[in-house]
Amino acid sequence: MDTVHQIVAEEASVTEHGRKSDPPSSPADPLRLPGTARTERLWALLRAGHLVASHVELPVVLRHIVDAAKDLVDARYAALGVLGPDKVVQEFVHSGVDDEIALEIGHPPHGEGILGLLITEPRPIRLADLTSHPASAGFPPGHPPMRSFLGVPIVIRGQAFGNLYLTEKQGGHDFSAEDEALVESLAGFAAVAVDNARLYTEAQRRAAWQHASVEITAALLAGTNTDDVLHLIADHARTVADADIAAVIVPTHDPAVLSIRAAAGQNAGELLGQEMPAAESLSGLTMSNAQPLLSDNIAADARRHVPGAPWSAHLGAGMTAPLVAPGETPTGVLVVANSPGRRGFDHRDLDLLASFASQAALAQRLALHRADAETLQLLEDRDRIGRDLHDHVIQEVFAAGLSLHSIATTATTDQRRRLVTVVRKLDQVVGDIRTTIFNLQTPLTADEPPSLRRQLTAVIHDATEPLGFTPALRFDGPLDTLVPGDIAADLIAVVREALSNTARHARANTATVDVTATPDAVTARIEDDGCGIGGTTRRSGLANLRTRAEKHAGTLTIDSAPDHGTALVWSVPLLP
Repeated sequence: MDTVHQIVAEEASVTEHGRKSDPPSSPADPLRLPGTARTERLWALLRAGHLVASHVELPVVLRHIVDAAKDLVDARYAALGVLGPDKVVQEFVHSGVDDEIALEIGHPPHGEGILGLLITEPRPIRLADLTSHPASAGFPPGHPPMRSFLGVPIVIRGQAFGNLYLTEKQGGHDFSAEDEALVESLAGFAAVAVDNARLYTEAQRRAAWQHASVEITAALLAGTNTDDVLHLIADHARTVADADIAAVIVPTHDPAVLSIRAAAGQNAGELLGQEMPAAESLSGLTMSNAQPLLSDNIAADARRHVPGAPWSAHLGAGMTAPLVAPGETPTGVLVVANSPGRRGFDHRDLDLLASFASQAALAQRLALHRADAETLQLLEDRDRIGRDLHDHVIQEVFAAGLSLHSIATTATTDQRRRLVTVVRKLDQVVGDIRTTIFNLQTPLTADEPPSLRRQLTAVIHDATEPLGFTPALRFDGPLDTLVPGDIAADLIAVVREALSNTARHARANTATVDVTATPDAVTARIEDDGCGIGGTTRRSGLANLRTRAEKHAGTLTIDSAPDHGTALVWSVPLLP
């Protein structure tokens, strides 16, 4: 670059103060052309360098490099082959060949023949007729004829990034030493521009991954459903990695079997729920080692693969990363992959994916800890409320009932009857408070089956709409401790059937369900203030309730009178 600017400065000085005689060009200094031609080519090189450095998006930079090189040495065709990690041409950017011819030619070159020489020996090659070179591999059908050739490598920080290929010098001439020197200088510009573009692209990708991590963390801390969060993880990973498909794979109830819990991209809906053995899959290997993996072809990866597995049979290049927080065991695997024939991934992609998966797993762990802390706080609040209800409210209500009962002994008959009714209602309030205390003390763990109390509460909730009012529910005794599962199932069915009969036939305004458990028996009393059981009422439902009692050696009694309601008592002994 300093040499170029120095030559331009000298030429400008000559132009201003009178022309000097130009020294003849020599192989050691091919840019020293005579007079105006020398200046024009140098300015053309500077313009090309400026064009190449004017953008930071890598695809645009590559296109400008190809166009600038073609114009700089007056070539008809130009191309840039970008090398992959395996030193094979991974991307091929061309200029001068229209789209129809390119389509007829088919797949771009992989880097064989003359192109392969530049890959194995990254130094400039200049040929008068490339077809006569011993390494020439010929042209595919439909390829335009090419004779003169100039190839120059683009080296970034000592590593070959790709190669510039120029063919068919305009006017039928051969490429000269001056052309070679100009393209080498342009390759220097291009190396800097490509390096900057790659750094910019990597910074953009890191920012995108970080933004995705922030969104995942926000969703988790906002209490979003787990499946929705896993789908969000898959969707962000696919988008940011520019992949065709992404999936989150987690263990099932059987640790030896993995299942696709969330997917995004091609055929995502068909993948959900597919299972695979952990011992024979890349996902299982990723989980067991807690390390990310890179694969050139997931469908044919020999490390661990289930032959013909529906999930991976049509996948190409891909990578896997464990969902694992620091110091924890992996909870799943994040997989991103492309269809066969699409670009592969490198270790920089894998590092970004692994970092994203780790942050997502850490956010999951933090959200779980926060949820546990909130649950613990809620349980502590419930315990405090239960103690206050038991130690203060029940005692106050019970004391008020005793006072009213004492007053009733000195009251008139009518007053005594009214006071006794109030006392009974206070007793019911005490029962309701005790039921509330039991419900407050019921564990909130989602993995445990719902308690009998909660199931009966759900039955009351379901009956509210058909009844048109909420029945009162009262518990007495340790139901969940004393009542075995088979009797509990019948008890729930009895309460549901009795309330259903009330809703259909009784035309009641109130209903009460009292469930009492003692060491000897469990009893359910369902009472309403409806019209009673008429003579035309079907008795199949009542017969069913009686059968449920008798199979446990229990009894069913019904007390019903027209316009005075119905009281149904279902009682079953609790045998040791």
